[in-house]
Amino acid sequence: MKIFINTKKDILLSIVAIVAQFKTAEAVVYHTDSIENGTILHAFSWSFNTIKQRLPDIRNAGYTAIQTSPIQECFIGDNGNKYFGNWIFEYQPISQNIGNYIVGTEDEFKSLCDEAKKFGIKIIVDAVLNHMTTDINNCAPEWRDQNLFHEPKGIDNWNDRYEVTQRDLVGLRDIKTQNPDYQQKVLDMLKRILADGASGFRYDTAKHIELPDDPDYGSQFWPTVLNNGAEFQYGELLQDDTSRDTAYANYMKITASNYGDSILSALNDNDFRAERVMNYNADVHPDRLITWVESHDNYSNDDQKTVYLTNEQIKLGWALIASREQTTPLFFSRPLGGGGGNPQFPNQSQLGDEGDPLYKDASVAAVNFFRNAMVGENEYLRNPNEDSKVLMIERGKKGVVIINLNQDQLNLESVTNLADGDYVNPTNNDTNTNKFKVADSKITGTLLGRSVTVLYNDETPSDSSGNETSGNISINLGMNDETSRNIIINSSVSDDGAEDVGSNEFQDHHHSFKLYFEKPSSWGNDTFAYLYNEIGTIVVELTQWPGKSMTKINNNDNNNIYSVDISSGFDGSSIIFNDGDNQAPEIGNLGYIIQSNGLYNSNGFLKTYEETSDDHN
Repeated sequence: MKIFINTKKDILLSIVAIVAQFKTAEAVVYHTDSIENGTILHAFSWSFNTIKQRLPDIRNAGYTAIQTSPIQECFIGDNGNKYFGNWIFEYQPISQNIGNYIVGTEDEFKSLCDEAKKFGIKIIVDAVLNHMTTDINNCAPEWRDQNLFHEPKGIDNWNDRYEVTQRDLVGLRDIKTQNPDYQQKVLDMLKRILADGASGFRYDTAKHIELPDDPDYGSQFWPTVLNNGAEFQYGELLQDDTSRDTAYANYMKITASNYGDSILSALNDNDFRAERVMNYNADVHPDRLITWVESHDNYSNDDQKTVYLTNEQIKLGWALIASREQTTPLFFSRPLGGGGGNPQFPNQSQLGDEGDPLYKDASVAAVNFFRNAMVGENEYLRNPNEDSKVLMIERGKKGVVIINLNQDQLNLESVTNLADGDYVNPTNNDTNTNKFKVADSKITGTLLGRSVTVLYNDETPSDSSGNETSGNISINLGMNDETSRNIIINSSVSDDGAEDVGSNEFQDHHHSFKLYFEKPSSWGNDTFAYLYNEIGTIVVELTQWPGKSMTKINNNDNNNIYSVDISSGFDGSSIIFNDGDNQAPEIGNLGYIIQSNGLYNSNGFLKTYEETSDDHN
């Protein structure tokens, strides 16, 4: 692989770990097509252009979807100052036009959605439908009619559902959501956003909008606006005596805020007893729930409910909620440098900027990919040796995530449902402590202090007592910490000690498509397509260097276009075109993102290519 190295000899000299856990790359590169089966990154107050720039990182961290901040035209407060504490103005719409000074324009949103599709990532939009800004005179002219709103009166009794649904929330003017004309306007806006490329919605303050069976003031708002054709929709319900969880869940997925509180409590007490963290504390089926360690409300509001959480605590909590079988977990991206002993908004970034890099941490990414690979596998939670500080989340016989809340390293010995075999923890680069063995339904290995261990195989591991040991070689490709990459290459070692370094390319369980490359005239005769996938700091080879041989699509000397058949399962992975010596992109750059039927040249993606009869003359 010629990101930083040249030959197989260089590869073998760069080995830093042997016998990694995956027999093929399939378990690692798998991205779920379903939002509910994957994970959502809440790109809180990132602009559309910022999200677009970070799509490679987001893809490589294993997220299935990105949730944007509200995209409606909003009140420009504090003279447009983008101090992060002014995030509240995003939630003060003044019209149903798309685009605002924080996230960007509608055209930029369309561009984001188009680009995200190339990465296999879906976009969820936060929609504010319950209210407008505090003073309707600041709204667009068509929204200054008092008849569109309930009387300007605040909520006095938070246990009175009528007040919660029909009065102003913290001074924000409450819209008459019973109005059929308004319902149609909302539906039209949502359909427009979907037409722009979005796949779903999060509905802000959903419990503040009445349901059809609310006495005297009920409406058809939710049945009407939810009939928009979106793939994924959920409502924000901060659970209490008036939230009517079960009733709302009949219409959409809902947030499990009580479970988030349970996770906070367990983290504070350093206690992950299975019986304590198992119950979602909602009278609805778990597949109707959105879970989190923290949300933008409990981080960004004045009470600063979760600001104290450290990055370490967030990673430990995320490992728990994201490795479980049901619910859809949401990872909240904090402002850069915020929390965990630092101020809530430390002025290291402003509205529109990328959040803290914790969202792409190696252990967060490893858990995301674990979740993607475990779709359809039942869960089992256990505390080995009744240790409340060690929790195993097992998924069938296929994989396990182990969370160690203890400060110290400890030796694990526990019964397990995991299939017998040898496993390696990708979140730990120390070859002395990252190996685990399962034999006779017992797992042994070393857990680092305050750590997340991720173990799984895509298929049942071979018996280690056999004549051949299958595994992988982990290779460091980096020159320094900033550019470091690890690569996993499939290998086998026979009884005589001879090692066969082979390709990780797995059987094609998908349909195929073609990729095309316009080879520079200065290159040699042979042309190859080298495929790989990046997971945090780990690179997994999908083909052995130099890659799959490409074929010229015709004999016309004026046409230097070559093609190769690719499995659709590789869509969104990365590719390097080369002739064995030259390569595109150049050495030191990451590969191009694979796009179905894409035509590339040495500068990158050009367009979707369709062969014609002329190509074969």
